[in-house]
Amino acid sequence: MNKKFILVFVFISITLMAKAQGNFGLHVGASFPMGDFANDKTDNSGSAGTGLNVGIKYFYPVSSCKGLSLTAGIDWLDNGLNQNAKDNLKSQINTLGVTDISISYVDYINIPVLVGFNYNYQADKFISLFGDAALGINYSTITDLSILFKYQGTQMKSTQTFTPKSNLAFQVGGGLLILNNYTIGLHYNMLGSYAFKGKVIMESAGQSQTENASDTNVKISTLTLAVGIRF
Repeated sequence: MNKKFILVFVFISITLMAKAQGNFGLHVGASFPMGDFANDKTDNSGSAGTGLNVGIKYFYPVSSCKGLSLTAGIDWLDNGLNQNAKDNLKSQINTLGVTDISISYVDYINIPVLVGFNYNYQADKFISLFGDAALGINYSTITDLSILFKYQGTQMKSTQTFTPKSNLAFQVGGGLLILNNYTIGLHYNMLGSYAFKGKVIMESAGQSQTENASDTNVKISTLTLAVGIRF
């Protein structure tokens, strides 16, 4: 299926639904890397640590089915490297005989744009249970890895850049809706496999040299735990 077609469909859905009667939800919480994304021992490892999740979702009620809503939303997921990966990288650099090391580590930024459905079951007058699922496109990028150091007294800088990628994404989850306004949600996000292309830029004494880097292969999935409000 063409990714551009799906992305256009998602944005059209959000636009049409925003003009219709419904409500919005805002949420914020933690993003926990899962599987290979958290691991640092496989080919598709991400070595990611716990990060931040912020998002907004629109709910359009289906009048013919009580409790059912169509949804359209966008999330921001920001996961940095885990501490073990940071320590390993610094240890590797220390073996090169360089000094005055300063490292700006990478962050994984994922922005899934999804459409789907949500179902609420009213347990009592205070609490509802909800479940939802959605499909769409994830935009993924890695921030620059920048290393400042001195080699034989000369200040040098190495920067690795990464080209953003996009892929199909799927989300499934559920949680509690309290007093019809406040939510606690747990969602699993399957955001796709990526081969990030990039470049390495070495700078020293006013000169720079650029080389293509090997592809960085990452399989991305997260579990998010968030609290929110609907209005």
